[in-house]
Amino acid sequence: MKKRILISFILTVMLGMTSAYSQSQGCAGQFTTFTQGGYGTECHGGNPGCYRDAHFASAFPNGVVIGCVAGNTLTFTSSAAIAAYLPAGTGPAVLTSSAVNPTNTRGVLSSQILALTLSVGFDAADPNFSASNTSLGSLIIASGPFAGTSISAFLQIANNVLGGCSNAYTPSAINAVATALNENFDDGNTDNGYVSCNRDIVLNITVGANPNVCETGNGLVTITINGGTPGYELKIYKNNVLISVVNTNNAVAYLNNLGTGNFSVTCTDSLGNTGTGTWVIN
Repeated sequence: MKKRILISFILTVMLGMTSAYSQSQGCAGQFTTFTQGGYGTECHGGNPGCYRDAHFASAFPNGVVIGCVAGNTLTFTSSAAIAAYLPAGTGPAVLTSSAVNPTNTRGVLSSQILALTLSVGFDAADPNFSASNTSLGSLIIASGPFAGTSISAFLQIANNVLGGCSNAYTPSAINAVATALNENFDDGNTDNGYVSCNRDIVLNITVGANPNVCETGNGLVTITINGGTPGYELKIYKNNVLISVVNTNNAVAYLNNLGTGNFSVTCTDSLGNTGTGTWVIN
């Protein structure tokens, strides 16, 4: 099973030097989703259908159920049942009855929720489904009506709408979000930016002289924040004493006239994730 982890990187740079570490803002290659069409393929040449056939039984020993118990559900008991149902067309709609291993479409909303359920389940059960140790279900939707909601929490809401247990959102609204999530990391090679996947924070720190202050050790510091979610708090320490707190939504912060000493910074984002860095000014 995958465990959620948070890694803080400590970078030390000296006066006039720049940290060489950098991290892409995108997460292409770190997470994997497949579209409903991908999950509906027959196994051939290592396609998503082959993965589904090889891992369905271990990831879903009791089958896959979508919808809500107090309303209507669709249950799929095998990989073959998934292949027989997907892809499903027609407009997004609420289920009007329950079924086991249906073959006739119950609307595109059911197929999009099924595909997302498969990705989240495979990711939780198989550490090799994606490269990242962070669970797919824990990632936060970055924009739209569900911004700030985890994928797993969205799935619960979506299933309640699909099964007829909630009318808080329209089927079309749920379908649009589920479709975007299924396409976001398609085949493990893309990142469309619909979720905030860079939850670990990496700080690149540049220390140099301030050209406007003609003295040694005036200490112009540039801190570039990679990852995390905007709404950052930077706590600056000099010789282990807190000297400044900076709150910013920007990914770059500038510090000036620090003097000489040993410095450190702790960056906390709006979701509580942290990163740290250190530097020395002589």
